[in-house]
Amino acid sequence: MVFKLVLLGFYLVLFLGLPALVLQRGFKAKGWIQNGSIAQLTLFGLGFHLPSLILYRLAATPLGLPVWPYFVLPLGFLVWAFLETKAGHWAPKAELKAWGLSLLNAQTFKRALFFGLGLVMIIAAVKTYSFQPIEDYYQDEHQRMSIAHFIKLAYPPPEFHVYAPDKSYRYYNFSELLVATISQFTGISVANLYFRFLLGFNWTLIWIGFWGMSHAKKNHSPGLTFLLFAFFFFIQGAGGQQKIWHFNFHQNSFALACVLLSFFGLLRFYHHRQFNDYLWAIAVGSLAIGTKLVAFVPLAVAIPWIGLGAFLKGWISFRRFLVAGILAACLSGGWYFGVVRNYSPEAQPKLAYEYEPSLKNHWMLRESIRKMNLVPNQLFNYLVQASVHRFGDPLYWFWTPVFLNLEYVILLLAAVFLGRQKRAGPLGAVFWVLVLGCVASLEIFSLFMFDKSGGSLAYFLFFGSWGFCALAAYAFLQRFGGEDSRLGMGLVLILAFLSLNHYALTDSQNFQPLTNHWHHSTLEMQAFNTIKHQTNPQDWALHNYYRTNQIWSFASLAERRAIITSYYPGAVNQDPLYYGTIRPQADRFFNDQMSKEELASFLKHYPAKAVMALRKMGSGPDLSGLGFKKVMENNELVLWIKEEISPEG
Repeated sequence: MVFKLVLLGFYLVLFLGLPALVLQRGFKAKGWIQNGSIAQLTLFGLGFHLPSLILYRLAATPLGLPVWPYFVLPLGFLVWAFLETKAGHWAPKAELKAWGLSLLNAQTFKRALFFGLGLVMIIAAVKTYSFQPIEDYYQDEHQRMSIAHFIKLAYPPPEFHVYAPDKSYRYYNFSELLVATISQFTGISVANLYFRFLLGFNWTLIWIGFWGMSHAKKNHSPGLTFLLFAFFFFIQGAGGQQKIWHFNFHQNSFALACVLLSFFGLLRFYHHRQFNDYLWAIAVGSLAIGTKLVAFVPLAVAIPWIGLGAFLKGWISFRRFLVAGILAACLSGGWYFGVVRNYSPEAQPKLAYEYEPSLKNHWMLRESIRKMNLVPNQLFNYLVQASVHRFGDPLYWFWTPVFLNLEYVILLLAAVFLGRQKRAGPLGAVFWVLVLGCVASLEIFSLFMFDKSGGSLAYFLFFGSWGFCALAAYAFLQRFGGEDSRLGMGLVLILAFLSLNHYALTDSQNFQPLTNHWHHSTLEMQAFNTIKHQTNPQDWALHNYYRTNQIWSFASLAERRAIITSYYPGAVNQDPLYYGTIRPQADRFFNDQMSKEELASFLKHYPAKAVMALRKMGSGPDLSGLGFKKVMENNELVLWIKEEISPEG
């Protein structure tokens, strides 16, 4: 295992660190960027690695190429680095020594210390909140983790939740692609990478993006930066139980990391007028589309307006404006239509205006208000009643987002009205456009509803809120993060104390991961392992978990494609036509209502190499004589494995 962990370190260095260093070196030589930072290196590394990996995998699948040719890509960067060093154009040892000596400088050491404290906090949070037995993780997380298993077979992954051999599984998968590729490089299991590594990696990227945003203009107080990040991390707003749970989800946290790194690039572009920053912000921001589409809403608002504003102000030429527009359209459109979009007509939820003062139909907004009111909040109710008296409308669409993010609204108001504005300068148009994008996401949540799968509307709230909170912290730091940041620290600590005492300390219990509503027994886990060892990765299996709602862990734990799985109405990653066709036949199969001829025909049409039946949901038929061998039988389940027929037979 130690060797595999060393390989994991090599992967991060070779595929993220090395390209970032080489690109930064080349851009600095051309004068395209100023002095770099860890956030800028991360922007370059992620912005190069993941798009190049996606494009390679998309090309490799139809060509039948394996993944390993992509693994030789770092050789090109290594050769370039060697030639540059040999020619005397680059002295990495001298630069590393200079960086080490710079730590002797009090200010540099202080920045490194507080950045390191952020990493320590993340490691402690992961260790405290993230680890549990793999089979106990929430079903939604199992569904997403299983994507990584089947990306190893093809990309986009083949369908694995219902028998559709010619269909690909269309859903968000960029974080799972990264996990699958690291697994193939290191030999570490997908499950261990997904549940033991990915969340800490994502939170680290969030911290880097937050740090980069905070110092996009110039270096500010590292102590206040760390304090604001801890505030951002742990104080998620009144009624934030669901928000905290989703902050722990692997796709959501990776999407948020991409958004904050993109915010950093856009803010840096505003402050330094480096067109390169704008392009890389577009590249990394577009990755949110393939990770969690709704996360891209603030950027979808901001990126075009920032580009247009930069052109009108003369920061960039029309040609560069056109290049940026083409890049944004190609990446966002390519990721969505080429990888994510499920083309089934039944998997296309639509937004419809749904606001009325009584909230009779808008159950999502009503539920948010109910959760927020569990925290005693007389001011909210007073303002709602005052709005009814003055306007004839409670204005829930306005007051609810304000009070769900109240601490951060206070931070922003303090930055605007109490901060040292003349010395710090204006917050800038780009900042306010980004805020507008986040507010747009919050208002979509408040004023609209999906016509199906309505619960997904909450993502507009989560990502709009996280983006707004990070921007409010950025604004506060610009105003209070100078040489003397004691006032800013005092205000944040007072606000943190009030919030923790009011609700946030209790809410912190929700950092414990959601658990699986179905407890997989030891015998079930043995059956999954038997299926893994006695069948091949591309094989199909038939099980009867589909008879229970929202059980998707078979594919992640057995690592085999399922003939049928639980169907969730309105899900964008499921086509009801396939499920509706197979379900009646599967029910007859597990109810033992088929004749031998029907069983043979069913198993020929749906070529399962394993059949697993939980007795409490139907033990199914006797498959002896049909080419299957019973390998497990107990009071919980029956497991049949297809016998291999020798060529002579």
